[in-house]
Amino acid sequence: MSEKYTLSFCAGDGNLNHNNRKFIAQNVNSDLVQLDVALIKKDLKDTYQELFGEALKEYNQKQTRKDRIIKDYLEHIRRSKNNEKIYEEVIIMVGNKDHHPNNKTAEKILREALLAFQRKNKNCIVFNAVIHFDEATPHLHLDYVNIKTQTRKGLRIQVSKKGAMKEMGYGS
Repeated sequence: MSEKYTLSFCAGDGNLNHNNRKFIAQNVNSDLVQLDVALIKKDLKDTYQELFGEALKEYNQKQTRKDRIIKDYLEHIRRSKNNEKIYEEVIIMVGNKDHHPNNKTAEKILREALLAFQRKNKNCIVFNAVIHFDEATPHLHLDYVNIKTQTRKGLRIQVSKKGAMKEMGYGS
């Protein structure tokens, strides 16, 4: 009979420097950092360019007023007052600090969790996914941009958590 483990999900703060180990927090065992596994590691600016670049160009070409031109969509979202985040994070943890699988098994489970997330959430575009083995429990930091494609105004594809959820069939 195979061992059973819990799978826990929580919203993260979305700190790419922590996730990608550009700095080491106190709860990290620095001797184990080399065990961490980067599954997806794309630059956020590059991700925005890939997702929104063409739509932004089309939008700006239609503008007759200079004050409506958006130079940098990432900064536009960062400064907007509509409460949209530039990206979201979910942390998926396998087991707990007292009962969790070995790293090989944990990696297999967390890779499957990433694929399931991507398959089920087409409007949540993952740009960074890192498995940490250097803390108390194996876990995956999954960073993504929420997009909507059914728009009436603005860019034909936009950052929108509510729009992404609606297009994927969650809520109304």
